[in-house]
Amino acid sequence: MTNNVKIPIRTIDLNKQLGNIKNWKISEEDKKVVPQFFKELQIGKITGNQPSDGTILIYLSYLRIALEYMKKPTSKLTQKDTENLSEAFLKNTLNWSFRKRVKNGETIIQNQSYSETGKIKIKNTTILYLNWRLGEDKAAKLVKILKVRPKLKQKSPDYLTEDQLEKLYKSCKNA
Repeated sequence: MTNNVKIPIRTIDLNKQLGNIKNWKISEEDKKVVPQFFKELQIGKITGNQPSDGTILIYLSYLRIALEYMKKPTSKLTQKDTENLSEAFLKNTLNWSFRKRVKNGETIIQNQSYSETGKIKIKNTTILYLNWRLGEDKAAKLVKILKVRPKLKQKSPDYLTEDQLEKLYKSCKNA
């Protein structure tokens, strides 16, 4: 049996990324404990699994979005704060910005709302952090609203009508 060796495409310096937490727009209290959260996450103490550095990097970006939006120390969060976060996702008022180059060479900044999957991942990361930080009993009230999953809007695909199919068939050369 052969062993598959994964060749990394990029190198991830997790310590550098954890050092960048001091530049986040969050409370000083959280700046001190977020690195500890990720160290415990890395060794598997929180989830029971040892995620890769790339996965931890994704968790890091998701947690940053939530904590910067709430603009409060975690110890002082109220149920209203998590409701506001959930409402921002529901109404698509929480967006991410990106630069787009237009034809004349200028760059413009555009905002786009998070995908439904992205919203769920941000919520799950926030729930994980709040449960770790506050304990499951204290965090239960705060994360209750974040556990609610809105029904995804499923749009049925546009189908061709029978008349359109007949017209398409008759216009074929080899019919």
